[in-house]
Amino acid sequence: MIVREHVQESKGMVSFDDVVRTQLNPAQQEAVRSFEGPVLILAGAGSGKTRTLTYRLAALLAMQAARPDQIIALTFTNKAAREMRERIEQLVGKAAATRLWMGTFHSLFARILRIEAERLGYTKTFSIFDQEDSLRLIRELLVEQRMQMQQNTPQQIQSIISMQKNSLTLPDTFAARAATQLERLAAQIYPVYRQRLKKQNAMDFDDLLMNVVLLFQNQPDVLEKYQNKFRFVFVDEYQDTNHAQYAALKMLAAAHHNICVVGDDAQSIYAWRGADVRNILEFEKDYPDCRVVRLEQNYRSTKNILQCAQALIRQNHNQLEKELWTENDAGDKVAIIRCTDEVEEGYVIAQAIKEEIRKKKLSFKDCAVLYRTNAQSRSVEDALRNAHIPYTLVGGVAFYQRREIKDVLAYLRVVVNPYDDESLLRIVNVPGRGIGETTIGHIRTFAATEGLSVYDALLRIPEVTEIVPRSAESVRAFRAMLQRYVGLKDAISANELTRMIIDEVGFLRLLKEEATAEAMERRENIMELLSAIAQFCEDSPNATIEDF
Repeated sequence: MIVREHVQESKGMVSFDDVVRTQLNPAQQEAVRSFEGPVLILAGAGSGKTRTLTYRLAALLAMQAARPDQIIALTFTNKAAREMRERIEQLVGKAAATRLWMGTFHSLFARILRIEAERLGYTKTFSIFDQEDSLRLIRELLVEQRMQMQQNTPQQIQSIISMQKNSLTLPDTFAARAATQLERLAAQIYPVYRQRLKKQNAMDFDDLLMNVVLLFQNQPDVLEKYQNKFRFVFVDEYQDTNHAQYAALKMLAAAHHNICVVGDDAQSIYAWRGADVRNILEFEKDYPDCRVVRLEQNYRSTKNILQCAQALIRQNHNQLEKELWTENDAGDKVAIIRCTDEVEEGYVIAQAIKEEIRKKKLSFKDCAVLYRTNAQSRSVEDALRNAHIPYTLVGGVAFYQRREIKDVLAYLRVVVNPYDDESLLRIVNVPGRGIGETTIGHIRTFAATEGLSVYDALLRIPEVTEIVPRSAESVRAFRAMLQRYVGLKDAISANELTRMIIDEVGFLRLLKEEATAEAMERRENIMELLSAIAQFCEDSPNATIEDF
């Protein structure tokens, strides 16, 4: 199918088809031009899959085969979605690119759930619990249920519940087949955990996937609405999809069958978090009329690296056949070093760095050491120090997981959804305002006894007679502040609201007065958050705090 719409180039007008012909190899061109029906793009490592997917999306828009809002493109990272959108903007313009439904599974499914929240018994402003919020709630439930637990029991239960949700297993089904003592403990917590989330008008990350499937299964008119809306479904890294994602995609694509998935079974490494490689291995069974396009030319690696990789991959019993090749040079031979333990491994790495620097006249900043787990860094760091090699450890805590950022966001989440008990309990005495653990305990007991949310319990604080007058006054002041911002949230911008809250609670002032290096870094993080919200509001003038 040939695209005849035109795009502007510096030398004049050229057809989009000419752009495709000159910018893509034959296999990539075939993938771009295969619009109708199911398509599996089997993309080997370094074969230009993102480029191919981007041009395919752009071609759909350029030839007006679909409106931007009729296309949904699902990725696994925000970075991938952002890069694709930027490339599409360059090809067909910003107006079309911004109207695409393009983003991660979690962000786009959350968008659907915001629209349809009431169908599931939620409000549109439901909170989304991250792993830390979820873990805190599980710990509380274990204490409430007076269950025996080891130090890592909450994390283990969280992982088990996550796997059940990703496989679309409901509590009753899981309880019936729980085999080990830990599974039986998780089976007791799972239904209570779901109920508590619902009561707090909240979902965790796994709910964003599971609840979309339940919504589609139980509300046929809603499913039909989105089937009709999305005429074309695109999926990146299909080998990493879990059962919940697979089920949602299959239902979405059932009406038009225009589903295009891109992936490589040889790059499936996330089984430990629920990814099921069978989804890509059995795509041709799910869609017998599908077209398979193999991207086998590698642009990234040398011949020697590819030959080594191919020799390993051929040992896989179940695989989709492909043969990677490259026009690049042969390159250096692959070196494999076998070490007796991690100490020797660290020593060998340090000596290899010194040798490379000596032979090639490099500097230390030209060298990088990659490892799979954080625990592996210790032996390498020790060896580098012993060899007097300076190094910088790259990584640390992700921005939105930093304590001060989560504190500010917890304020915003409570303003949007006052029934988010986890966020409210996080900030009730942050920064310190004289509401200690004893007072918080009395409030929580009263809320549980009366069947209230913590926010509603704050509204009835005079009835909690165990709280001393000074603490009760601090609680009343805190409650009044929250009520004021709940009333303001629809009247002012997200930027103004956040700045007012930060100023009133004194986050920046207190950190400045502390004057330590850590405090200054935390202060800079909050300033960066304010910049992010300001930029968000500048890009979308009508954006609300819920949108952010």
